[in-house]
Amino acid sequence: MSVNNWYSLFLANRPVEMKRSGSRGKKMTCYSMYISKLKSAQVTENLRYQISAFLFDTKTSQMFGRQCRTEWKRAERDSTCVFNETLYFYSEINDRDLLLIIEFVEEGNDHINLGPAVSVGWFSTSVEKKRAVEISENRSVEIFGGTPKLLIFDKEAVLKPVGNVECSYNIHEMPPFFFQTIPEFCIVCDKDLIPGILKDSSDDEWLSTPKEMPTIPAAIDAIAIQFKNNVPELERQITNDIEREWALKDGGNHTPKAVIMDRKLKIGVHNGYSYVTEPFTVDLEIINANSNGTLRSRKKPIDFGKSSNWGDQLVFQATGNPRLALRNLYADPRMAIIFLLEYTFHREDNQSLNQTILIGWAAWTPFSDGTYTGKEVETRVSFVGGPRPNPEGVLCYKNVLNQPDSLKPLSEKLEIFVDFKFYENGRSVHNTPTPRRSDSARVPTSRSTENVHSGRSKGSRVQIETPKSSVPTERFPALVDTGRSTSSIDELKSINEELDRFIEEPMEVPIEEIAVAKKAVEEPLPLTSVYKIPFEDMRTSNFHRSVHSMFARLNFVQLRDRNGESPSTDDVTSKSLIDMRRERLDRLDNAHIYFQFAAFKQLISLDAVPSKKVFFTINFYRFPEITTESMLLEAMEKGEPNLLRKLDKNGAEDESAPPGFIAKYIIEGEESKLDFLDFLATGHACIDVWDSDSLIHLGSTIVPLRNLYRRGREAVQLFVQCPVVDTSLDAGSKAGAVLYLRVANIGLPSGNGELF
Repeated sequence: MSVNNWYSLFLANRPVEMKRSGSRGKKMTCYSMYISKLKSAQVTENLRYQISAFLFDTKTSQMFGRQCRTEWKRAERDSTCVFNETLYFYSEINDRDLLLIIEFVEEGNDHINLGPAVSVGWFSTSVEKKRAVEISENRSVEIFGGTPKLLIFDKEAVLKPVGNVECSYNIHEMPPFFFQTIPEFCIVCDKDLIPGILKDSSDDEWLSTPKEMPTIPAAIDAIAIQFKNNVPELERQITNDIEREWALKDGGNHTPKAVIMDRKLKIGVHNGYSYVTEPFTVDLEIINANSNGTLRSRKKPIDFGKSSNWGDQLVFQATGNPRLALRNLYADPRMAIIFLLEYTFHREDNQSLNQTILIGWAAWTPFSDGTYTGKEVETRVSFVGGPRPNPEGVLCYKNVLNQPDSLKPLSEKLEIFVDFKFYENGRSVHNTPTPRRSDSARVPTSRSTENVHSGRSKGSRVQIETPKSSVPTERFPALVDTGRSTSSIDELKSINEELDRFIEEPMEVPIEEIAVAKKAVEEPLPLTSVYKIPFEDMRTSNFHRSVHSMFARLNFVQLRDRNGESPSTDDVTSKSLIDMRRERLDRLDNAHIYFQFAAFKQLISLDAVPSKKVFFTINFYRFPEITTESMLLEAMEKGEPNLLRKLDKNGAEDESAPPGFIAKYIIEGEESKLDFLDFLATGHACIDVWDSDSLIHLGSTIVPLRNLYRRGREAVQLFVQCPVVDTSLDAGSKAGAVLYLRVANIGLPSGNGELF
């Protein structure tokens, strides 16, 4: 199978994404719809009929997922068509607004002038199901005339029954590799060919108990990106485009300078339906061919003024020239290795703001010849770009790689290739199913830095140690495990043995015991309470209805997820259980945490002078403490808290600015994500309140973060009412004020830019 055939398979099986985020359950659930036979007056003898199945969201009137069409079946004499077909799909979302639509289609027949295929009837059922039933428990369901597309335009339409169908809708147990080989909401049937699942032609219900295909242990190394001509001009053009975009976002007053922060290559394994090995990242170094192959820093941009000294070609080589193991590479000619070239830019005046762009991508089918005999191939694959769909599901930079020369924005022809060596040992094994996208690994990786008000969470650089080879590393670099699946050292050795690579056993170095002199036990000093946190007095609650009303009618900055929708609102006082496995497997690897300060209410006290202006200091997670600007307390209607207003340069109220203040934190990177998920379970954000005029400490409060888990949703928000307590007192602490703020956790996939 050629790459073009794989791409056709990818386009045919690419599911339509669901527009909104539904309520997710604790685990992936596979459903099966068994359809026995259709009986209707609309059925004509000897004509052929087909089942067409898809998913529908009643809230957004959207048809989504992958549509499935079964084989054509010929009708019998008594207005009956027997199908005996079973459809399968899986989902983690439990939502009664999601419907499975089953439509029956009649094949067109030009001999009797029926024209194209037409809909005979349809019915729907809610996707959510609470219990499993036996497949023998069939029931008769009415089908309705017309087309199910009327649900998009008229949900209140009167439906007329035109027949019935015998069917059964069940929860079906599937092995873990089934969820790995197809994406969520992808409906499949026995007619479909799924790379990774063996099809038994002798078994009509082979998909009900699927068997995993054997996998081919393989690896790639000697990875290099070849830029033929005009690389400095390409990078300058992309940089100029980003600078213009940033200037527009800043109001056009000045043009910020964009600097290349990272050049990286992502590599994954795709079966035409989904990634079976999620893309891992390899950092790239620049090789100057005219300087005896010396390496330049991957974070340093090319000097445009000296571009003529770089020769006809530039080479970007994988850092350290590692050999990378390819997991779950099934023995199927439709399997493809995906390469994605990405650039990351940051602002020179604020390095916390960065943007990642997909420059181009490439696909290569290692088994297109249908042989698995232990080949060793050195090959070159061309990158493509532009708006065409790609496996990563993100926008790609303008197609400078594939346009006619007359339309290219560059003055010379530009070509980009990826060169690599592919090794296959020719023996089939079964791999352990790998996690989904959220468990991605980098070999090695770099992390971003601080954000506007606080900073981006810094991920740790992980040094992956591999067994040493007796062959020089310059020619045969050590094998690096990508972390995509669990594999033993024996499996890694088996790959190298077939390639005549020998791995030495690690040397055991005896550990010397060092005697440490014990220090004398010192008498503890008297305990003095300087700062304490009275958790009971700081117990948070949700906004009162009157505060919600005030918040809704005023022009606060609205928080939106990547789809432009408002985050789901959770109860800050709820104590629901957290499924940490689902949180770790969430494909939205980046978390944007917002603290939106809305209002402040000082409780009546005889000996206290009301403050007119306040500011806050915030301590959150691993970020350094930040101090907000001074905010004016604007009086509202009787009984309502004081609104927080920004000040202009003269210290007066800034009427042009929206009310409130937002502090934003960004958590990105796999290591940071996992640590942050553990922190949310028991962690708090600590906020201190200060009088701006006298600089007197008014009190402190804590914000519990346990309910900021997204639970599979795009975003979640909390409207928190926090008592402000004077923590300098040893006893008798009580709330002297109340702080009202909105806290949100908005998820984004890796590489997405700022929300606002």
